[in-house]
Amino acid sequence: MNVYLVRHGLARSNLTDPDGCGYDPVFESVEKHDPSLTPQGERQADLTGSRLAGVAFDAAFVSPLHRALSTCAGILRHQKKHIGMEVLPALAECNSVHHRLMPEELLGHIWPDIKLIMPYDLPQDTPHNLWLRANRVVEYMKSRFPGEENILIVSHGAFLSRYLNAAFLSFSEAQAGGYILAAENCSITKLRIAENERTTVCAIDETGHLGDAVSREPFDVIE
Repeated sequence: MNVYLVRHGLARSNLTDPDGCGYDPVFESVEKHDPSLTPQGERQADLTGSRLAGVAFDAAFVSPLHRALSTCAGILRHQKKHIGMEVLPALAECNSVHHRLMPEELLGHIWPDIKLIMPYDLPQDTPHNLWLRANRVVEYMKSRFPGEENILIVSHGAFLSRYLNAAFLSFSEAQAGGYILAAENCSITKLRIAENERTTVCAIDETGHLGDAVSREPFDVIE
């Protein structure tokens, strides 16, 4: 299995730090709990789709949050064969208590071919629960895709950098506690999982495809 881990494009929630990326009052008033992509983030998603156009994805999994859904849709528009998005709530960002997820009927209205894999209900975000959540994602992928499939996963900075990458690399919970892999907006990390479950890291946080659209964002404000 070849897994392509992509962080969502630049979202309004990434523009709230006046000393970092700027300040966006629209985010404060309208989209605080489930922000959408900025125009730059939409461009990043399109460029990422172009970069991955030569990869024939067998499945695409995405967080239920708007910024990830829009990113995934932008990437899949470049696929030669139509691939529907499969929403995996376990891919949502950390601090899920602050999320205001779209109702399922609205998801289906915006993205008609979307499929919800598991219920929205997520346990309280503790480091242990987040570790368990990441491992459930990995075990689900390994059980469903035991061969040479190409899988796209679109998620979020903190969950990718602190938990999901570590779970795919078979780190222990204690090891993952000190592990952070940078994940810039629309960066690509490629992992290859062999039949013996040995994982090879093929690419880490690749952003060369973004050119001048790359986000200049300090790592400590990634969400």
